[in-house]
Amino acid sequence: MPPGPLLNPIPDFYQWTIVHKGLTKDSTAPKPAPGKPDYTNVVIGQKTGDIIHLVSFSGNGNKMEIWQKGAYQVIMNTGWKMPAVSPGSADERFTDISWVSAANFTGIKKLPGHGECMYFKDKILPRGLESWTKEDINAAIKAGENIEGMKIPAVACIEVERRLPVAMTVGQEATTYKFEPLKAGIMLTFPANAQAAIAAQNQQIQATMRRPVRP
Repeated sequence: MPPGPLLNPIPDFYQWTIVHKGLTKDSTAPKPAPGKPDYTNVVIGQKTGDIIHLVSFSGNGNKMEIWQKGAYQVIMNTGWKMPAVSPGSADERFTDISWVSAANFTGIKKLPGHGECMYFKDKILPRGLESWTKEDINAAIKAGENIEGMKIPAVACIEVERRLPVAMTVGQEATTYKFEPLKAGIMLTFPANAQAAIAAQNQQIQATMRRPVRP
């Protein structure tokens, strides 16, 4: 395996598109045509300096928008009356692919348009369970769960040169990644409504801190 990190953070002044397609496990749902996924999620992102803008589109029409700057991120979602403010996440857009490691590296192959790519293969917990801690897993085992039986096949492909992901398949879900530099001169501006949401939350926190403690 080539030396260096397996994955790099997304470079500054870059844009990207991540597409998730797959089949649900709901046996009562209408079956799609052969080869056609029954759900699709598309994430479009941009990064300039300390500002990151993400827009996520789901097949059901739901749209989520995230503006991140410094220690804060502001989340807006279809149907929400007010945006939500939370701590800014690390500059890491690949939580789903964090399972790759030197232990599951299988080799290097050339891929048209991407040059040499590293390939990884393993069996992992499905979406929704991948964030389980060792304590969570131990608790599930004590409750009689078959953890190994829950795991599903996973394959990932990562560019050797940029150390950015190209594609991943986990169970019946396939993910593709596309990264490219932004056009010269593009600079993101943190929107006024996102700034207002952060200011409102800070005022609320300060008001709570100033509230006298009752004996």
